[in-house]
Amino acid sequence: MVDHSDLRKRFEDAKQSHVFDNYDSLGDEEKLSFDAQLSTIPVENLEGFLTAAKAIVANDSKSITPFSGPVVSIAEGKEQNENNDVNTWRQVGLQAIKEGKVAALVLAGGQGTRLGFDGPKGCYDIGMPSKKTLFQLLSERILRLQKLASDLSDDGEAAQSIKKLCLYIMTSPLNHEETV
Repeated sequence: MVDHSDLRKRFEDAKQSHVFDNYDSLGDEEKLSFDAQLSTIPVENLEGFLTAAKAIVANDSKSITPFSGPVVSIAEGKEQNENNDVNTWRQVGLQAIKEGKVAALVLAGGQGTRLGFDGPKGCYDIGMPSKKTLFQLLSERILRLQKLASDLSDDGEAAQSIKKLCLYIMTSPLNHEETV
């Protein structure tokens, strides 16, 4: 079990105490789960990463260019560019999903006002024949990735032992309740 006071101190020392702003509104089980999740984050490294990134940008901003490597295109699970390591990258990615080292993050979780929609963008009907929302399509893709990751098991490991691929959605006060 995670010591909450030690965990809180780690985040305070890293200037990230805001993650606990609504902690007291959580139930006991939610607090345990939240603490367990936070305990896996190496928050101590955050400031160093930020400082290094700022230094790179400040000292070498003109040398930062878009990725110029080969563009990889995968359709129906087949490699389209024979000169790259798509299958290796795919296996590494699926293994990371299987081990719970990956999450999905949606940063466009705001209102659909500019779309003429009064609700979260992810709930907008984009005109698919299935009438599926963006959130549903994304969720189905995540479930499919979890299934592909679980299929990596060659030792009879049960699918239940595969870690969940978490989906985080940025919300706003306007649509948080409707989104979650």
